[in-house]
Amino acid sequence: MTPGRDFILLGAGFSRAISGAMPLLNDLSDEVLPRVGLHTDSLVPYGGNFEAWMSHLAVDQPWLTDAQNYRNKALFAEASQAVQDVIVEREARATATPPPEWMTRLLMHWSHRQAVLCSFNYDLLVERGLSSLRMLQSWSDLYAVALEQRHPPGVGLMLSSSPSGDRIPELLKLHGSISWAYGGPNAPVSDRITLTKSELQWSTAFSAPEPRGRYRALHDGLVPLIVPPTSTKSGFYSNLSLRAQWRRAHDALRHAKSLTVIGYSFPPGDLQTRHFVAEAIAPGIPVTVVDPAEAARQNVSDLLRRDDVVGFDGAHPVTDYVGSTCGSVLRFGVRSGERPRPMITVDGVDQVPTDWAAPDVTPGDEYQAAREWLHREVNRRWPDLPPEHDDPWADDSLSDRVQVTFLDPDRPPAPS
Repeated sequence: MTPGRDFILLGAGFSRAISGAMPLLNDLSDEVLPRVGLHTDSLVPYGGNFEAWMSHLAVDQPWLTDAQNYRNKALFAEASQAVQDVIVEREARATATPPPEWMTRLLMHWSHRQAVLCSFNYDLLVERGLSSLRMLQSWSDLYAVALEQRHPPGVGLMLSSSPSGDRIPELLKLHGSISWAYGGPNAPVSDRITLTKSELQWSTAFSAPEPRGRYRALHDGLVPLIVPPTSTKSGFYSNLSLRAQWRRAHDALRHAKSLTVIGYSFPPGDLQTRHFVAEAIAPGIPVTVVDPAEAARQNVSDLLRRDDVVGFDGAHPVTDYVGSTCGSVLRFGVRSGERPRPMITVDGVDQVPTDWAAPDVTPGDEYQAAREWLHREVNRRWPDLPPEHDDPWADDSLSDRVQVTFLDPDRPPAPS
């Protein structure tokens, strides 16, 4: 493991910042309970706490009969599947529109710094966001866990994708993922995790169609590997592959050069995560908390017994953090059409003069004129583009699609 990397801890608040369609923990109860035939009053004995209710179902209670405990476990399995279904449906709504510009900027920043992303989220928004930037050959390039894939009999695998470049983050999903499956809690601890999807696009509208023929039963016998929102999670960590992720996360945090917590408030009931971070964090490294609630920073400060924790809170904490911390995203290309026009944006802001007009050229050469102006302007303002964009003009076809590159925050600002 590369020493001295940034360690990013992501909670549900991060996905909610990407899209208001993504649920927080409290939102899940409103959708999960009706799906298992229960009313929200079912949470009254648990103080209205969905996590406490799930924890009660997951563990045998000594005052209940065996039959009652079995019924609780059956209800727990149904509720866990309902959690999975809700996340899938909400993700489809979140990806119906393009990712926000700040997310692209943040993902490219993490990629540039090869950060370790430690996520408690089941959704695939990080994977889909990086896919939209064409940074991945497969989602398995991101995951710091050995994954398997299933193929039906008679399918020969002659080709494999080449590895992605070094400039991608490492993603540890400590509570599992809706794209992972395994044999269930009663499977052997050595049961390998199976990758059930790796759709290299942002929108779920272009997901693979329902499997047919020999592919229909490909993942039968497997269940989604998601660790449900319970305060008692130890029973779900018997799987060796999942435990290996926790060990890798522990090692990464011990050697991290910074810790940033986004959208996770360290609730008092999650003793496991609190102990994990407090025990593993290297002394003295910078700690930043990004959360709408100011109390989230204080929670981390109290947990680590440090008074130098930096906080971003208020109405737009994530965008404020990105604006003060991350480099910029440069996009450039030529917009085709009846009157071709160069396109340059920095963090989504147009950089081409509004009064730009193609020079007086022979009809039919307007596209080439726009391309030549774009070439000169980009080279003037950013003469030291990263290596992958040293010569984006060598192949004429490249000018027909938008080039996307990351401007290092240490780079001198471009002249106007």
